[in-house]
Amino acid sequence: MNRNIRLLLAGLLMVLLAACTKDDAPSGPPVIHRVTLLDSSKTDSAFARAFPGDMILITGENLQGASAVLFNNYNSYFNPAYNTNTHIIITIPDKATTEATDRNVPNEIRIKTDRGDAVHTFTLEIPAVDLRDSQ
Repeated sequence: MNRNIRLLLAGLLMVLLAACTKDDAPSGPPVIHRVTLLDSSKTDSAFARAFPGDMILITGENLQGASAVLFNNYNSYFNPAYNTNTHIIITIPDKATTEATDRNVPNEIRIKTDRGDAVHTFTLEIPAVDLRDSQ
């Protein structure tokens, strides 16, 4: 009887271990659904324009394992600790190209992974220049 209880407990333990396996690994190419400002007080909906230096939240699928995030082909630093399978938090680099520096700018965000690329149409606005500061 004692042996039967041990076998039953061992079987139950195996079932529990199998049920606890994590299956969050990306299963396909990345997809970008929307881009919003990270500041929740300013976020009311997705948008397609922002300024260099803005911190944004990219929402999509299969984003985990991103090897690069590019704004208009400008490679941007991102902290993989802020990257999940469905979200990436990133600051748009100040030096990313805009229509002011390149007339042929692609106006896009590109996320590269080993499973493919995700491309999302996105325009970087040209920051306003205050001419009074230069006098």
